[in-house]
Amino acid sequence: MTLHRTLLPWCLALLLTPSGYAASARYSSGTATLHSVEAGNPDIFSSSNSSLPDAPDAAAIDELRRSSQPMGFGRNTALRLHTGMFSQWAVGSTLSVGGLGFQVATSLRTKMNLRLGASMLNYSPTIVEEGIPIDGRVRMRSANVGVDVYPYRGSFHITPGVTLYNGNRMTAATSIVPGSSFTINDDLYVSDASDPVNGQFDVNLGRKIAPSLTVGWGNMLKRSKNWNMQTDLGIQYIGRPSFTLVMTGTVCEPNNPSNGCTSIQSDPDSLSDLQQEQASVNQAIQILRFYPILTTSLSYRFGHKTATTYWR
Repeated sequence: MTLHRTLLPWCLALLLTPSGYAASARYSSGTATLHSVEAGNPDIFSSSNSSLPDAPDAAAIDELRRSSQPMGFGRNTALRLHTGMFSQWAVGSTLSVGGLGFQVATSLRTKMNLRLGASMLNYSPTIVEEGIPIDGRVRMRSANVGVDVYPYRGSFHITPGVTLYNGNRMTAATSIVPGSSFTINDDLYVSDASDPVNGQFDVNLGRKIAPSLTVGWGNMLKRSKNWNMQTDLGIQYIGRPSFTLVMTGTVCEPNNPSNGCTSIQSDPDSLSDLQQEQASVNQAIQILRFYPILTTSLSYRFGHKTATTYWR
């Protein structure tokens, strides 16, 4: 239908209708039709006396007004369906930097969802760094809440949020083989045969509560289908992470292990090396105060699919 054919009946109704007439709109099966009727004599512009169809009943007009749905006229003007607070729900599973988890989403208003999630991960890496065997343990625990805001049509969204619980932590232990050499702060040491060196490492990844900001694509409450994919990436500010290093045992001179063996905690040189090593690692991990967020989720929305309605 061309534009002049769409607007012509409306213009005629406005020109021919005095103050006692009213213009209204009714839609049926996704199609809007214009009507005009005289308040005191509905038969003047009835379908039998004019090319214009009959006016809708008062109940249909009142229903449109109460629904507060914006009405547009013209080709492919979309009718927006408003979403009430907590009227839609979805649940999903997630895969993220913090491990496996789940999410729950509910509607707040049109183009705005509330989303809550949690994730966890445990693994135990084993590495050798500068002659020091490290048996690590990584424990990831987090819970978060955010508001998905959709500024445009489509699935792009911005999500300001809060990490309600940051339980991410890394610990490690080492036991250096007696008589083997290792390096601390670029200085070479040998683990004593009778009192080998042992150590504990600890990384605390920031404070428990942290603000976050992500952007993403997808909508857990998309009305056109029940199964949905969503991807989010961004950062959370967890504050300054900290690394601590404690080593005990006896170290010997690398060229003469039988002489000059001293406790690593009482030797000024080895203590200084431990402190400098700890300071270097702390400086290197400060970038993690802006901790990355990368999450992919598969979710299911409860309720029937809602087809998009258009004015034609």
